[in-house]
Amino acid sequence: VEICNQRLANNPKQNLQFLCTDAGSTGLESETFDLAIAADIFEHLYPVDSVKVTSEMYRLLKPGGRFSIWTPHRGHVLEILKNRNILLKRDPSHVDYKSMAVLNRLLIDAGFQIERAYFVESHIPGLRSIERLVQRFFPPLRRRIAILAQKPGVS
Repeated sequence: VEICNQRLANNPKQNLQFLCTDAGSTGLESETFDLAIAADIFEHLYPVDSVKVTSEMYRLLKPGGRFSIWTPHRGHVLEILKNRNILLKRDPSHVDYKSMAVLNRLLIDAGFQIERAYFVESHIPGLRSIERLVQRFFPPLRRRIAILAQKPGVS
């Protein structure tokens, strides 16, 4: 965050800030943000914390604001191998992989409308091509979950 703020000071951008806070209780003013992004965050949150973070993002967003979630898909072959310490080591900080259905329900329960929810292929070049072709039919090749939700109201 410090590095981002240093760079921002050297090249100011309107309506942009970086901060480090408790995402479930930020203390920031309600309805002040147009966009919130949770990239590779939700797999590190226990269910009760996921509810708090989702509710807090809803509170922070202006009507029409968007919330983007990007998280590993627990059923992907690499995640399955990793969780069994095969090829890659299990990440002990991944405490609760959530399914697409669970994430959608979290967002809807917080008041969001789901604009788009889909699976994204890997960044690994060879695997990415294979995943792109077959992930619709073969769930173990669905690498990441991507969801874009919107807070109802005028944007």
